[in-house]
Amino acid sequence: MTPSSRRKAARMLFAAVALLGLGAAPLTAQSTGTVRGTVVETGTRRPLAGVQVTIPGTNRSAVTSGAGEYALTNVPSGSVRLRASMIGYTTGEGTFEIAAGQTTRADFTLSASAVALDAIVVTGTPGAVSKRTLGNAITTVDADAVMERTTTTTLTELLQARSPGVQILPNSGIPGTASDIRIRGASSLIGNQPVVYVDGVRYNTDDLGSFTPSGAGATSFTGQRTSAFDFINPNDVESIEVIKGPAAATLYGAEAANGVIQIITKKGRRGEQRIQWNARLDRGTNEWALPIPDNYTTCDLAKINERDTAGNPVWPGCQGVPVGTLLTDNPLRRDPAALREGGLERVALSMRGGGERYSFYVAGDYEDNRGIFHNSYNERRSVRANFGLNPSDKLDIALNTSYARGDLRLPVGDEAAQGMLLSAFRGRPGRVTANPLNAGWSTTRAEQANEYNNTTRSDRLTLGSTVNLNPVRWFRNRLTLGFDYTASLAQILSPAGSTDADFAGVREGFVAQRVPRTYVYSFDYAGNVERDLSGDLGSTTSFGMQANSRRSESLYAQGTGFGAPDVTLIGNAQSQSGSNSYSEAKSIGYFVQEQVAWRNRLFLTGAIRADDNSAFGENFDWIYYPKVSLSWILSEEPFFQRAMELARITDFKFRTAYGQAGR
Repeated sequence: MTPSSRRKAARMLFAAVALLGLGAAPLTAQSTGTVRGTVVETGTRRPLAGVQVTIPGTNRSAVTSGAGEYALTNVPSGSVRLRASMIGYTTGEGTFEIAAGQTTRADFTLSASAVALDAIVVTGTPGAVSKRTLGNAITTVDADAVMERTTTTTLTELLQARSPGVQILPNSGIPGTASDIRIRGASSLIGNQPVVYVDGVRYNTDDLGSFTPSGAGATSFTGQRTSAFDFINPNDVESIEVIKGPAAATLYGAEAANGVIQIITKKGRRGEQRIQWNARLDRGTNEWALPIPDNYTTCDLAKINERDTAGNPVWPGCQGVPVGTLLTDNPLRRDPAALREGGLERVALSMRGGGERYSFYVAGDYEDNRGIFHNSYNERRSVRANFGLNPSDKLDIALNTSYARGDLRLPVGDEAAQGMLLSAFRGRPGRVTANPLNAGWSTTRAEQANEYNNTTRSDRLTLGSTVNLNPVRWFRNRLTLGFDYTASLAQILSPAGSTDADFAGVREGFVAQRVPRTYVYSFDYAGNVERDLSGDLGSTTSFGMQANSRRSESLYAQGTGFGAPDVTLIGNAQSQSGSNSYSEAKSIGYFVQEQVAWRNRLFLTGAIRADDNSAFGENFDWIYYPKVSLSWILSEEPFFQRAMELARITDFKFRTAYGQAGR
């Protein structure tokens, strides 16, 4: 073939490919259609906003607007199954024929459900599943609905009295202090706190490193701890899921013996037709709520006749008073330096939205919480950004980031000997003391207690990414990577010449600083294989692994003796000392789970987990945790319908679960 012939053939081939491409483009464009519809409530026909309309087995979804309308574009032509779901309502499903290049109408009617058996949960499961399939106890708190009805300042308040079996034990009413959380009571002599996750990322809930408010680095029995939950803005929380019992250990390992709490933050919504803005301003007060009790002393003969070396009565209030008279007083009631009316201000702003292939939620807030003591406050500044990407119908990517800074000041502990409350309640009314200012106080007067300066500044960064990959309809994969970092600077300062009673022995000045840092890395993979064994019998085989690494390091230094009140650097102290600490722990676990479903109302689940932890030591082998559970939706059984009608019960579920756990 001559060169000219080759060039002519190449031009003809290029033209043919171009024509095929031009012809194929309209063909591809015409292979998809659009689905539009409206979702309303049964009976009232009220449009429902926020309903998730999805194509099961894919990542395609849309959210209804305020008018209850939604739209799904580029839906493959042919027979397509759609599902409409929303917490508090029954799930609607239907199969629709999608015509290429045309718009198909798909409307749904949902009924309100008091017991949402079909509500989707993600905690303690290899993938998102409905509650009907679970034999173990799991509680969901709709945080968004709670925040609409009331003002809550912390996540513990969201859980308080809203999750059966969860006990919130406050250690103090001081802003910034933590409460102990128990799920079904104490299960160990030590370490009863549950494991906490935020959007699938392991979350450190240890104390922020603050000095226990008893002074001078001494050991305190007050029990006050600072709260890691304060880094999370309650306005950013969508829901909270709580797993109770040892069945949680199969998917979360040995440390989940005390239960699991997962905090699910708000996300954007794909298909949202507009950007939704939300601004909130909260203002409130903190005040002493209970009547202040009297301190009292009885005027007996000894007190009436008791005199000092100068001959003056020690108890002037008893002079001329009949024996047995009570002298009542409490300096908390009359001393303006003792208590104040604290305040709470919080400003929060957020925006959320999304398109066909993406979604976003961005929020920020500022909170200033001042306690009833003049040296008590807790400030928080936080920002959060959650993004969702949907490159294809088989791939879904979520990116979650949050940063928070907290500034905290704690007064002396409530039950500490130098604390203002104990000093007031143990005061001696009417007694003349060496310092007239101390009249009515036992150890510390208000001015001294207010000089106590115990502060903590903390920074926290949490990063997480979750990838959902569904290569085929029957095989689902989820991978979550997480990083949680906390750094604090805690300081107790008593300058030279201070009258702070808690540092009476170091009037020349005392400074102590602690700088802890904690790094938590988490890895979580789960796969699901779903099969139909027969027309009534289905099987879901799940498998996966989790790995966690935690590293903590801390520096401590203190100095005593300063030449002037303005000199507070530890390096300038006459006496200096310091120390450091370091700890590291790693864990890894594998699990296999099998669930058999009969007619979508009887579910039998069995699982086993193999766990290893660096704390076990070199001579300790793997430990295994089994689990078995049963869930039976009796209300959907024909033989049980008559009993349901007589008892006027709408939903009835029988469940039981057995599991092993340990630490």
